[in-house]
Amino acid sequence: MLAGNTYYYTITPYDFHGNAGPAISEPASTGTGTVDGRRVGQRPTGSYWGGAGEQIDLMSGNLSYTLPLVTAVGRAGLKATFALAYNSQNWRVVTGYPRILSADTGFGFGWQFMLGAITAIYTGNGTVAYYIFTDATGAQYNLTLNNSGVWSSNQSTYVWYKGDTNTLYFRNGTFWVMGCVSAGGEQDAGTLYPTIVEDTNGNQIIITYMAGSGVNWNNSSSRITMIEDARATIPCPNGAGVPCSYTISYIPGTATTPPYLSGIVNYVNTGESYTVSVTPGQPLWARPRQRGFCEFRHGGDAGERAIHRPGLLLEFQLRLYDRRRRLDGSPIPPGRIPELDV
Repeated sequence: MLAGNTYYYTITPYDFHGNAGPAISEPASTGTGTVDGRRVGQRPTGSYWGGAGEQIDLMSGNLSYTLPLVTAVGRAGLKATFALAYNSQNWRVVTGYPRILSADTGFGFGWQFMLGAITAIYTGNGTVAYYIFTDATGAQYNLTLNNSGVWSSNQSTYVWYKGDTNTLYFRNGTFWVMGCVSAGGEQDAGTLYPTIVEDTNGNQIIITYMAGSGVNWNNSSSRITMIEDARATIPCPNGAGVPCSYTISYIPGTATTPPYLSGIVNYVNTGESYTVSVTPGQPLWARPRQRGFCEFRHGGDAGERAIHRPGLLLEFQLRLYDRRRRLDGSPIPPGRIPELDV
């Protein structure tokens, strides 16, 4: 489909017996601008399909899956749900080269476990161009409207970020203090995460994060270690006597892998306790599409083809047949079809 054109879609209804009804043809015009083909998470204005918890974006094709694990509860109805979320659009090819758009910060590549995040995008001279707000499903919204240091979006999300105080405001009056800044060797270094969720009455939910890779202070990674809400009465074993509602544990990291989620312990008798098994260091099964060139070589009766792409070499042999004989003239065995060797 090309921009600025009109296309016609023809819909023909059929019943279970194969009888066709009158066809309906409807025009559809494309706009003159461009649309970003990547759209992750679940937006309130998006259209999605899914039958078992998955949500497939009907515009971008992204597969989003969200699994809520714990819900922190404050007074007067204050709540915060923390979920594991996965999105499949993790790469983009730019002028023939892949760009990784996701990270593995301890939950698996493409997975996140968070309430939300803020990421600053800078210009070449080091000033903020805009901010990106990421919600718990991974949906991203550009906060490009700057009103005296208060950043907002025109993408149907009603949040306001005040950069000088690192505070994110919502239209119901609730706000987040973005007191965690991912640092050190973290793949998402510079991203901010909420440490305090507070409503208009001063009720709070407090979140503590693990130290980042290569640094020794807390609240410097995306890995949540402790959540405290209004129900907390039992001192956390890893919280220096501070009451908590949930603790989150991780297996130790290595020189090449981050600490990985291993479990969640619940201290408020709600049943939200989990044991997680992760096998770190696994290779990725999918690679981004890359442009390259092809060359053909011939050998015997097999047409050998090699596809060369940056970082990828795929060779296969294609044996070509006509209906009766191979190219070398020998007869085809009964029941044989063209072969593909990889």
